[in-house]
Amino acid sequence: MSFLINAAALCLCWFSCVAVYLASDRQLILSRQVTKKFGWSLFSIGGLSSFILLLNLHHWLSALLILIVLIMLVWIVLALVVPYFPHQPKTLIYGTSMITVTALIGGCYVV
Repeated sequence: MSFLINAAALCLCWFSCVAVYLASDRQLILSRQVTKKFGWSLFSIGGLSSFILLLNLHHWLSALLILIVLIMLVWIVLALVVPYFPHQPKTLIYGTSMITVTALIGGCYVV
């Protein structure tokens, strides 16, 4: 059961960070950016949901630190990988599958 909670928390964190990236002026995936209010509200809802899921497995401080590290990791990956593949939404699908495979391989040691 802990694997499912970790995988769900990872995917929620990924999608919430992608929503903020898509609201940026410099995003290269969509032809038009998503509104900032929509992107940041998705980030807030996804981050809070991910934090609540991590609270089921970890102490609140550990869950908060894990979430902060995940957010920083996803934003760095998005900033470094997406410019090499501009205007290709497949990048998001590959990122989602990478996060899921990482959770499958690492199991409880990923988060």
